[in-house]
Amino acid sequence: MGENGSRFRDFLAELRRRRVFRVAVVYAVASFGILQVADIAFPALRLPEWTITLVVAITLLGFPIAMVLAWAFDITPRGVVRTESLQDEKTPYRRPGRGPALIAVGLVSVLTIAAAFYMLPRLPGWGSVEQDDRSLLVVLPFVNLGSAVNEYFA
Repeated sequence: MGENGSRFRDFLAELRRRRVFRVAVVYAVASFGILQVADIAFPALRLPEWTITLVVAITLLGFPIAMVLAWAFDITPRGVVRTESLQDEKTPYRRPGRGPALIAVGLVSVLTIAAAFYMLPRLPGWGSVEQDDRSLLVVLPFVNLGSAVNEYFA
């Protein structure tokens, strides 16, 4: 595990330096807040049930995009700039290349898509079969358990 463990630690250090973990936590908290507001507001606005499913799908699909942007860009006093790689001898990646970053982005994308395919069919209103517009009324006979005076209720 010597070389691979060191590479993994270097990769985690680079993720911390580029603030990818921070963006992931902020995105998760913001998504949770948006989903809570949608869960409360959409029924009050009489929006169809599939709109909540749409919000869930959009937040799931937006996560990999946020991670890629967090890796590539940084917010500075000068504005949004491209994240610069370290040029000194203590660079986390000893060989140039985008391999680990592409693997991480691919892994996050695959996990997000897998979570979407797992969660979306289980949400209410997703893929439901349309029902008839007819309403059914079922009347069951009652047994008179009281006095004979109240027989007409049965």
